[in-house]
Amino acid sequence: MPILMPICEGWVRCSLHPGEILCPVCKSRHVIQYGHKWRTFKTTSVGRKHVELAVHIPRLFCRNCGAIRQANLDFADPKKHYTRSLERFVIDLCRVMTIADAAQLTGLSWDTVKDIDKSYLKNKYQSVSLASVHYIAIDEVYLGRKRKFITIVMDLETGQVIHVGKGKGKDALKGLWKRLKRCKANIRAVATDMASGYMSVVMEKLPCADLVLDHFHLVK
Repeated sequence: MPILMPICEGWVRCSLHPGEILCPVCKSRHVIQYGHKWRTFKTTSVGRKHVELAVHIPRLFCRNCGAIRQANLDFADPKKHYTRSLERFVIDLCRVMTIADAAQLTGLSWDTVKDIDKSYLKNKYQSVSLASVHYIAIDEVYLGRKRKFITIVMDLETGQVIHVGKGKGKDALKGLWKRLKRCKANIRAVATDMASGYMSVVMEKLPCADLVLDHFHLVK
């Protein structure tokens, strides 16, 4: 655990406990401090006060493997300027509020909060299993003149997005068919609008599935 020492309002000076300093390469305790570096990390707030850690990071020479490295930090990624506890807090906040609100509450920038949330969602959903998917819906979304259309496929039982393709029509669904085949998914029904591109490719790739036309488009 790090040793904490308040130095002024909103700032805490932090140094690693001598007994927990290990070689980051071979994990040996036979190390010699070879200089140091100060870094600051934003961490979770105390009440309404934003808090930053000023961390004394020793540079180590390992007598066991000969490596010269900075000591590892168990509470923060050395490439980031915030702690892991603050990162987890941001992820929880983004479930119930906007990115702008989370940024204001934590003292992080809008871009940093967005990157944290985006990284979390990518890690969680990049390898979604389709083995238990039986009913899906396909539709396109218009994103404006520059980005134009994307095609979204959703699991109708869970509400989870299982595929996003660039553009619209059958070309936007190429990656979906490979994943369904690899997972041996048993698709029983597909809901879509009356676009010929979607209807034709669904009947070709999923001949045993029922094709259901979107009620909204039928009424329209």
